[in-house]
Amino acid sequence: MICSISNLKPEQLMRIQNLEKELGQTLLAISFQDVQMSNPADEAIRKIQEAEKELGVVLLAVKG
Repeated sequence: MICSISNLKPEQLMRIQNLEKELGQTLLAISFQDVQMSNPADEAIRKIQEAEKELGVVLLAVKG
């Protein structure tokens, strides 16, 4: 299972923004997704790791 920033409808975003104002807190909306991890070959792993280092992110190889 992985999480990502939620893709909100305008009314959902407005509700969260109103709650942020009311609470004086920044809120982050995330969603969870079930994924199956893949098993990349060694060369693919090396390329993924290079891209991670270059981009400053973590990349997950998943089926799909």
